[in-house]
Amino acid sequence: MRIFFKKIYIDGLDRLPRNGAMFLVSNHPNGFWEPCILALTFPFPLHFLVRGDLFQKPLISWFLRLTNQIPIFRFKDGFSQMRQNEQSRSEITQKLKDGARILMYPEGSTKNIKKLRPLKKGVARMAYDAFQEDPEMELQMMPVCITFTDADRFRKDIMIKIGTPQNARDFIPAFKENKRDGMQKMTDALYEGMKDLLVNIKKPEAARVFEYVAPIHRNVIGEKWLPVVEKSGERLEGEIRLAKKIETLSEERFKSLSKTSNAYVRTMNKLGTEDLYVSKDTSVFKALLYAIILFPLAAIGFVMNLIPSGITFLLSYFVVPKTVYYGSISGLTRLGVHMHIFYPIFTIIACLKFGWIGLLYMPVACLTEWFFYRWWDSIRIIYQKIKLNLLHGKALKQLRSQREVILSYL
Repeated sequence: MRIFFKKIYIDGLDRLPRNGAMFLVSNHPNGFWEPCILALTFPFPLHFLVRGDLFQKPLISWFLRLTNQIPIFRFKDGFSQMRQNEQSRSEITQKLKDGARILMYPEGSTKNIKKLRPLKKGVARMAYDAFQEDPEMELQMMPVCITFTDADRFRKDIMIKIGTPQNARDFIPAFKENKRDGMQKMTDALYEGMKDLLVNIKKPEAARVFEYVAPIHRNVIGEKWLPVVEKSGERLEGEIRLAKKIETLSEERFKSLSKTSNAYVRTMNKLGTEDLYVSKDTSVFKALLYAIILFPLAAIGFVMNLIPSGITFLLSYFVVPKTVYYGSISGLTRLGVHMHIFYPIFTIIACLKFGWIGLLYMPVACLTEWFFYRWWDSIRIIYQKIKLNLLHGKALKQLRSQREVILSYL
């Protein structure tokens, strides 16, 4: 995770109840990384609700069950499959009675947008089932939201914010008065608890402009290399404020910002560059210094990871189509090739050749690979700065002028 993501921000771990049954309720922009990153950063085991059609093959079903995953079938899986949900709902109720923490995605599907979509009533329905079975159950609902800087890009940032727990028992009177209305009230309360935990842009045109100008905002603020996992909500709060700023601009100013930012991005795409390299604040000298210092470790990381990284790159770039699942499948490919094939084999070979010291192969390979990507970031800065200044000086001046106009709006 520390290699695949450039930076991981997580805010609110102190708000997580340490005991008792819990529904963790999250948005679902990616499809694969959300459960993985939450499982690794939360201080307790999680259970997951997963689309039921994945459980059809015995070997896959065994693995999914081994990793705390529970099948949920959908209408498109067929009526006969839907009937199996009764068994799954009973299993969920029993897990909750045993104090399990279950991660759910009430949006119902994966969609890579900077917006919280309307929530379905599945969480409320399962809470109702749990209280029917055990009216004295203590059940917390924990809103969690995830924002990616770019969900389909390797070495992206991820920002996680944990909200305030809601006691599901508070909705029992509403359930008793009217089951359907009680479920709706719980679902509405969950939405209210989640909507301010992520970049939540309601207007599509504002979302487009946000994607154009957000890199400028990030580069102005800057980002520390370490720690890779930072327990802070400042970066996310900055992104949320930026989104609100764009949405509240007057119509005239918004149109002007949209036009300028669109031209800015179009010119950068034409030149094959990004905002980081256009900015005057990005130092070539510092990048050169990093490149020299990191080169020995980067070279070791390159050699130790050449085979799996090459395979992963070829599979994810040429085989996997650019769909909403690209980031997920790219990550799964990396996880499978690196962690479950290459590292175990080469660790065994290293142990046979060098003895127990061979066990250091995997941690050394991972650490030096991280240095390689940091070294590569510096090389890209040097290359892009030289290219822009020597070959595209006139266009660079225009870009910087447009950038100053955009910053004046932000």
